[in-house]
Amino acid sequence: MEPLWGRGLRYMMLDELRRRPSMTVAELVGVLDAAGFTVNGRPSKVVSDTLRWEVRAGRVERLTRGVYRYRPTRRPVMRRVILFARRCRSWLEAVRAGRRPPPVPPERRAPHRNLEAQGRPPWGNLGWLWTM
Repeated sequence: MEPLWGRGLRYMMLDELRRRPSMTVAELVGVLDAAGFTVNGRPSKVVSDTLRWEVRAGRVERLTRGVYRYRPTRRPVMRRVILFARRCRSWLEAVRAGRRPPPVPPERRAPHRNLEAQGRPPWGNLGWLWTM
């Protein structure tokens, strides 16, 4: 399975931080691991680097070393974050249960790509998020 990285990883972490008042890097790594997501490299470093990006963007606030909290952000961004997280979780649940994963909507910009036929997860190509 493809590892979670980039925007997909940021969106999953934003969704988790949105659900809880504050979380440590270790808790975020544990939540991602329990959900079935993998990341390339050392997970704590990848998560902390990703959170640093979100702090600069203003969507996450660093409370102390290794502890972060969600900051309310623009509505369109959070709509995509919630949609992405929901679709990724349902995709992973279907794969774990041995069922066929739900289809990923086709991209508006590249309709010739059929991601469902390739069997790629929703985070394999995020172009579908802007068609919703």
